[in-house]
Amino acid sequence: MNRAYDAAKREDWEQVRKLMTHLLDQVPNNDEARALLINALSEQKDFEAALTVAQEYPEPDVRKKAVLDIQLRWIYDAPPSSVMISKWLEKAPSEREHIAIWQSFVARMDGDEYYQENLFDWLGLVQAKGDELALRRARANMAERLEKWDAVIDELAPLAQDNQLSADDWPRLANAYVEKLDGAALSALLKTAPNADGAITARMNLIERAIGNKQFDLAKAWLRPLVDDDVSNHKALRRLWELARQTEDADLVYQTSQELGRPCLETAEWLVGRKNGLVHALLQSCDASENPRSWLVLAQRAGAWDLMKTVSLQGTWDERRSDILVRHFLKTGQTNEAMAWLKKRQKNPATLRHLAQLHQNLGDITLAAQNWYALFDLTGSYSALDQATYLDVQNGSTSSAMYRLEHAYQDAKGDLPHDLIERLALLYQQNLSDTDLPKASVLLDRVDGKLRAELLSRLSLSGHCDLVRDFTDKHTVTQAVSYRALGQCSMKKTPGVAVVYFREAVKRGDNGSVLPLAYAYDASGAYGPAMEIWNSQPVEQLGNNAALTAAHSAMNDGHFDRAEAFWAQVEPDTAAGWALGASIAAARQMPDVAMARQREALTFAPGAEDYYAAAAVALSADDTAQSTEWLQSAFDLSDENPRFRADLGMRLAGDADPDRRLQAVPYVEQAVNDYPEDYRLHETLANLYNEQGRSADSRASLRAAIDLEQYPILNEPNVESVEARRYRQRRSHEALSRRDTVTVASTWSPAGVSANAIPGKESFERKAQSQNMQTFLWDHALGEEPVEAGKSLSVYGRAVLGADDRNKYASNFGAGAGLRYKPLGDYNLNLYGELYVQSRLSDDRSLPFKKAVNPVELFERGGDFANDGNVTGDFLLRATASFFDQGEYRNDWRVDEDSWNERFLYLDAAWWTHSHSYQWLSRYQQGHTFKLPFESAQTLMPYGFTEFSTQKTNGDWRQDLRAGAGIRWQMWLDDDTYNAYRSHISARIEYQQGLGGNLYAKANGVFVGLEFGF
Repeated sequence: MNRAYDAAKREDWEQVRKLMTHLLDQVPNNDEARALLINALSEQKDFEAALTVAQEYPEPDVRKKAVLDIQLRWIYDAPPSSVMISKWLEKAPSEREHIAIWQSFVARMDGDEYYQENLFDWLGLVQAKGDELALRRARANMAERLEKWDAVIDELAPLAQDNQLSADDWPRLANAYVEKLDGAALSALLKTAPNADGAITARMNLIERAIGNKQFDLAKAWLRPLVDDDVSNHKALRRLWELARQTEDADLVYQTSQELGRPCLETAEWLVGRKNGLVHALLQSCDASENPRSWLVLAQRAGAWDLMKTVSLQGTWDERRSDILVRHFLKTGQTNEAMAWLKKRQKNPATLRHLAQLHQNLGDITLAAQNWYALFDLTGSYSALDQATYLDVQNGSTSSAMYRLEHAYQDAKGDLPHDLIERLALLYQQNLSDTDLPKASVLLDRVDGKLRAELLSRLSLSGHCDLVRDFTDKHTVTQAVSYRALGQCSMKKTPGVAVVYFREAVKRGDNGSVLPLAYAYDASGAYGPAMEIWNSQPVEQLGNNAALTAAHSAMNDGHFDRAEAFWAQVEPDTAAGWALGASIAAARQMPDVAMARQREALTFAPGAEDYYAAAAVALSADDTAQSTEWLQSAFDLSDENPRFRADLGMRLAGDADPDRRLQAVPYVEQAVNDYPEDYRLHETLANLYNEQGRSADSRASLRAAIDLEQYPILNEPNVESVEARRYRQRRSHEALSRRDTVTVASTWSPAGVSANAIPGKESFERKAQSQNMQTFLWDHALGEEPVEAGKSLSVYGRAVLGADDRNKYASNFGAGAGLRYKPLGDYNLNLYGELYVQSRLSDDRSLPFKKAVNPVELFERGGDFANDGNVTGDFLLRATASFFDQGEYRNDWRVDEDSWNERFLYLDAAWWTHSHSYQWLSRYQQGHTFKLPFESAQTLMPYGFTEFSTQKTNGDWRQDLRAGAGIRWQMWLDDDTYNAYRSHISARIEYQQGLGGNLYAKANGVFVGLEFGF
């Protein structure tokens, strides 16, 4: 025991466990050892073992207490599952243990928000063992926090019925009824309220809850009794008043306002427009003299005209009352009433104004103008003069209006309101004729600069730019508005000049010229300066025309998002507006939006130009079909327009459908006549002719394009350089012109057999040794044209010398003649039929290199082949094809590149029909070509390759797989104005590594090749 206590002090619980387990084995009834063991197991969280040890206490009470302590500690330290807790509860020996267990578990797990919902459900499943009341309260408490109001009611309502509801639980049940808006249940519960404050709180909570849920009738029904029960409860009364105003309950507002003693005019103001009958009654009881202004406003708004007639106010407020009544009579057409009231009044400014308005309303323009003039004479009111002169102009009395305005201008020394100056200028402009020019000149000289400028601006806007220019030519222009007038006169024909004038006007402080300057910038193509102005203006304040022009400037200046922002402010009602929006959307890479706007633009009676613009938008949106359709519509509406015809032809020429490309021919032919300087049309026509097999016409069009390339079109898209384009056209011309092709080649390979050997021969050998071969090939195209739509038929002949050693030559000879057919225009596929003859001498009769290059020796060797050679013949069927060697990977000179990639996949299949031998060769090669720094066209290309070949001879198949790397030198020769290089010389050397197969015994070595083609 001492050792165990020492271990416990050190918290060495494993040692304690071992010692006490040993001691209990020796002394089973040692309770002190058992208690220490239980503590050690609990510290080690082995509560299950601790429970087992506790069950061994002989005394029931001790055992029960120990078990409960372990269970509670287990719950606190590491809560077990709810299933285990439920089992403990089933086995709980008494109510005390039962309550302690579930209360501890709930308290431990209640802090976990994630577990609360499941904890509540679990607690609902716990069976009571004399602790039903505690369980109900616990479940109600948790339900309240989870806002499960039905559950709160289910748990506490039975307690309320049995009068077992505690003072703490009563507010909880009351709150649940409030949340459920169950007024009936709450009414019953209020009878058992623990105190009056709690009952009032519950009632107010229900009221606020009802208001929050817009159940205003329920709230009113509960508020009214509160007020009636306690007249001094101003809080409830004020809440009822507020609710009445909130629910627009005019009668209740009137009643509660009286009860609260609210100000009379305040209540009347709220009631106006809601229940004017109450307003009339209320205004009669209000003291109008306290706030005559508010009283008059409310009476006017409530339409209490009869009441207003009877009320008398002091001083100017009574005149104000009279003014209001007169305006009302005038507005409602009660002319006699208005006249009666006006007759009672003195001829003061207000009376004159009303008389003028009355006559104006009655249509008596002359009397109305007289009264306005009288008002002006009495008060000097320019608004009266404005109204009088306006009526004179409307009545045709322009001379009277001009006379009064001129005198008013003179009396005011030019200081008249802008509207009057504008009217005077308009009258001058309307009455000026050729005979009145001296009068106009005198007027312009007599008025000050500002008025002169306004008149000049007015004249410019009305189209009298001749008068403007005549005056400005004779006088020095200093006023900003004068510059604005000059700008307006220059805008239509010379917007660049208009920019100068508007800019000077702005410089002189004329803000009215800022937007015209932006218009002028846009019209002259200066979109950047225009954008500086548009960006300085609030977008939302721009009108439709200004916003559209700003959008146009932004789009042409490359600010596509800004253009969209401007365009979004517009409500487009023209085709041009929608078309601009479509162009902006296309520039912003929003093809669907662009197309939708463009279709909207085409709903405004579109013309040919509209369809043409729409086609451009559709093309930018990658909707080529729709673009072509709209381009066709533009051409149909204006079939004489050469631009439409040319674009339609080019569009059809680029179509994937051959039939559509065929339709393009007449359009492009005509376009060539319309635009003979456009090389693109000639080149397109050449391609169309070539596709139709019209090679001669295609070459003629290519020559025209090549000639035009010396004078390229300015500002064209820089897709490729001029030199590269011309070379491409010259290559096409050369390919269409070539009828004869001669190739001379010599190769030295590391292993294999001579390619001209006839398979199937008894002496045919496969050896891992070197070989060489010299080949001469002549190919002659048949037909009227060498190439028609990429197809051709040729007759060819070839001669081959070879030997099975790198240093020996001419031990075998072969010759063949046949036909080559290229059936497909788009693919490099060739089919051959050839009669082939071969003569073979023994290896010891081969020639050394010096003799092999001697013509005399070669001639004599011909006799040897004829007389001594083993001569055999066969008919060869052969097919060759190459892939991946077009476009950027082609083997051709590049005029505008210093290096480029080349590749090809070559396939060759041959069938010797007589000897029933078969041969197959496939080779994939890829390299990178570099130009050499010489004036002539020379290149050097390192490359790598993989090659597979197979042969069937003497009844068995043999294969060879090899790979390697090499380098090729190539030189291009013989070009002219219309043809690219016709000839080339190439030399290559490569190392071959045999990878497998038994055809050449996996021989390795160096391959050397020379070739000359012309």
